[in-house]
Amino acid sequence: ATWSFTVSPGATYRIASTWSAGSNRASAARFGLLDGGSSLGTVLVDQRQSPGDVTSQGAGWEELGVVTVSSGVLQVRLSNLADGFVIADAVRIEEVSAPRSAPSSPSSQFSLLELALFDEDLSKTSRWFPNLSGAELSVIDQLAQTLVRS
Repeated sequence: ATWSFTVSPGATYRIASTWSAGSNRASAARFGLLDGGSSLGTVLVDQRQSPGDVTSQGAGWEELGVVTVSSGVLQVRLSNLADGFVIADAVRIEEVSAPRSAPSSPSSQFSLLELALFDEDLSKTSRWFPNLSGAELSVIDQLAQTLVRS
């Protein structure tokens, strides 16, 4: 599975993912971080454990890294080459460098967030949310429930 985000060239982004943990999950799920087509690195994550770096809107998120993107395209690629099921319920990015026009509120702002659900064949169902502020993130829980039921 690959997520592509159009971002501001030269800006720095914090990348995080969330998943449902389980004993049949991969112990070393590979998340590749790319600037356009150039690798910024690979992060191995034990998906048998719940993500827990940040909690937002009732979900735990695991930070995958903080990267500066020069190309204007940030990609996160989850490989299915693993010793168990790989899961990515959602990937989010957050610009952490000073925005070109600073917001008046210090609350978190997300340039773009994709909520995606995968089945065992890595078929994806997703919805995109551009320009979310902290107050607007409450819709994510409702959307996740809708995607799970559909």
